[in-house]
Amino acid sequence: MITSLLNDLIRQVWRLRLVILLGSLFALAAIATAYLAASLAGAPASALTRDPVSVLGGEFYIGMLSHLSIMLWSASAAVSLLGFTLLRRAQKHPELGLFLLLSALVSLVLLLDDAFLFHEEVFPKFLSVPERLVPLGYVLIFLPWLWYARRVVFQTDYLLLVAAFSFLGLSFGLDLIFDFGNQGIFLEDALKFVGIVFWFVYYFRTASQIVYNKVFETTREIKTLSDNKETAHFSDRS
Repeated sequence: MITSLLNDLIRQVWRLRLVILLGSLFALAAIATAYLAASLAGAPASALTRDPVSVLGGEFYIGMLSHLSIMLWSASAAVSLLGFTLLRRAQKHPELGLFLLLSALVSLVLLLDDAFLFHEEVFPKFLSVPERLVPLGYVLIFLPWLWYARRVVFQTDYLLLVAAFSFLGLSFGLDLIFDFGNQGIFLEDALKFVGIVFWFVYYFRTASQIVYNKVFETTREIKTLSDNKETAHFSDRS
């Protein structure tokens, strides 16, 4: 049994050699980037590997909605990318696959912005781009995606996406126009979180429906044909 397991592991290593290589390279690149950033900032390397709450000595509940938001952005990108992968492997509906791929990239950009505070810290402080202009820049970048995606979106339950954009837009609008205290910041972040929830729900539902209706349609057709043949064969015997 041990010999069989070892042989199976060896076969898996050979079969997954490219996946293992790419995963290892990504992990090493991320670790090297963190170490280099820590060196340039004059900070201990552990400050870039540990959780911010642990580094700064805060309570465990600090940033709760922020953490949940990042999880939802990640999940949105993941389900869209999975849907694209399944469509590509099935060699079906490339326009839907491209829609899901671009949606995954958009979710990833928003994830990185939320996780690393691009529009709040990186662009204003390190690139001298005013914070109030960054969301407008994102709008200009995403307009081509929205224009391309319109035909696909209008075939889906786009009310959820409209709700997502509405709440995210309200959050951005409050951030651009008003300078709030703690209560105002809470309201702004709460609206953003609701928008992210609807964003995830839309892409989870849409990617699931596309995969079920388009990727597995042939499987269902084959099963239906097989069932019909069995029924006919049974009727003939009767």
